[in-house]
Amino acid sequence: MTRPTENDYALPHAAYVDLVDEEDILSAMQEQSSATQKLMATLDEQRAAYRYGDDKWSVKEVLGHIVDAERIIAYRALAIARGDTQPLPGFDEN
Repeated sequence: MTRPTENDYALPHAAYVDLVDEEDILSAMQEQSSATQKLMATLDEQRAAYRYGDDKWSVKEVLGHIVDAERIIAYRALAIARGDTQPLPGFDEN
């Protein structure tokens, strides 16, 4: 898999694409997955419930949000790959 060109994504996403230094994105994703799993294995319930402010999400809530977003993105990718013409439901990432 090669690095995407500017024609492969919408302009608002350019800043995110530019943050990726790795050329082999699949290897980078595997390494990040492994590192994330190791880090999460070190969290007990108290540390997972930590918030740095009263109105801020806990570590556990952030992880749940990431999992939810990944599921939505995976579903959208599947729908696009299948050529599904049904409108995709909205998603408020915040």
